[in-house]
Amino acid sequence: MLRNNNIGAWLRNFLSHRTLSTRVGSSISSELELISSVIRGSVGVGPLLFVSYINELAAVLGHCNVTVQLFADDMKMYAEMKTTFNADIFQYALDRLAVWAGEWQLQISITKCFIMQVGKVPVDRTYFLNTHALAYTTTLRTLE
Repeated sequence: MLRNNNIGAWLRNFLSHRTLSTRVGSSISSELELISSVIRGSVGVGPLLFVSYINELAAVLGHCNVTVQLFADDMKMYAEMKTTFNADIFQYALDRLAVWAGEWQLQISITKCFIMQVGKVPVDRTYFLNTHALAYTTTLRTLE
């Protein structure tokens, strides 16, 4: 049983000096030290640490007048668009997302990012994540 004063030390040891090597057939690459990663096979601790890690993103984006929903490693971000100012703020939220991901060494899968418009008024605007224009879609798959 761990005492409270040992939990921090245990977590530090759990996360420190992680290495990775790859095997192809009978050949194994040299080891590289990991600087970030979700630890596979860590059934309880890994997901909990990831949630504590990603939860900050909701707070960062909360200042941008957008709604954020997180589920595992997926995120939805949406906002009501009544004016071009709302659209500008949404682009700002995308910019903040890109900055946060860069600071925390989290890669965003741009090919899985879309803009979906709900409503009757078409919007003629291109939104960007980093330098990539986001595609519009009429349907989205949700993992909730």
